[in-house]
Amino acid sequence: MLDAGEFDPVLYWLHVVLGFSTVVFVILALASQKGSALHRRSGQLFSIGMSVAALTALVGFGRGVPPPPPMISALAALYGMAMAILSLKERSGPLKALQVAVIILPTLIGLLYVGFIGFVLTNPDLPKYLLVLGPAAGMLFLVMAWKDVQFLREGEVGRERRLRRHGWRMALVAAEVVRAPAISFGPPFLGDATFDFYSFGPFALVPLFYFASLPQWLKNDKAAPAVA
Repeated sequence: MLDAGEFDPVLYWLHVVLGFSTVVFVILALASQKGSALHRRSGQLFSIGMSVAALTALVGFGRGVPPPPPMISALAALYGMAMAILSLKERSGPLKALQVAVIILPTLIGLLYVGFIGFVLTNPDLPKYLLVLGPAAGMLFLVMAWKDVQFLREGEVGRERRLRRHGWRMALVAAEVVRAPAISFGPPFLGDATFDFYSFGPFALVPLFYFASLPQWLKNDKAAPAVA
């Protein structure tokens, strides 16, 4: 849990306020017409709020806050937002180099989750079903990293493919809007026994958020409308 006593007070409240305020912006982004001014503006505000919330959390971790699950959540949010935005950009020059650097994040997260097997095996008090959930979460991030590598190696990529990639990565970030506060504030209210559910359960929301984030023409497999 993120303990206010471990944080600088300004950073703590900046983290909490911005983290919870992003709920409003992600709802607006999901509910608004894709490509509209409201969708773009709410998506921009959502990305800014989540970026600051994730970065303030990482600064807090450097000051002694217990790292593993919340740290992974912060890194996953930063990865999802960065790659969602970069997926819509040209893959050349500095932007391509930046995408290569961003791929390090899901690779690191995936390896941390897979390495969770050793932690479970050396801690007999932990439930054995984590031997499945940990690697499953790890494979999710490693597959995304591999898809990122394939995307960078391909030639011309169409608009539909870019939008689908954008949707998947933003869906991951939207799931972190649920997962991050649940990890931090759930166990104190409902007990530590619920922690595994909060840590892994929200990943099931990623496909739901992805479908909600798609433009209507992609849901119906129609031809892409002309770019305004």
